[in-house]
Amino acid sequence: MKEYIVGFSVFLILMFFPLQWAINQINHYKIQTFNNIVNNAAQKARTDGYFKEYNINELKTKIEDALHIDQSQIRINVTTTPKYRFDEFDQREMISYEIGIPIEKIIAMHRFFGIDEEKNKFEYIVSGEVASELLSP
Repeated sequence: MKEYIVGFSVFLILMFFPLQWAINQINHYKIQTFNNIVNNAAQKARTDGYFKEYNINELKTKIEDALHIDQSQIRINVTTTPKYRFDEFDQREMISYEIGIPIEKIIAMHRFFGIDEEKNKFEYIVSGEVASELLSP
């Protein structure tokens, strides 16, 4: 009987490794997909001169469709006023963005190890700046 109890305990502990590998792959996919979506939106904002309202809505929709994240959980802080390109570099032509999504599962079997739900998630944020390509009037 002891062998069964010890075997079951070892099985539970060893199940952590393949489950954690699977969660890491899922999180890596989410982060990579999110980075691609944000990069595409930043390039559109570069040609438009700023993040237009329809670009922000399209960004939210793409994130929701690809990652199954509710739009209310997406945090977006972007430049919404036109920035113009000048003949030489000027800091005023930079379009800034900061976009974040929640990643809710970090550790597999978190309850088994005594980790709370609140501590088993974080917000992944992509922030940066791109130079505007919109010519000044």
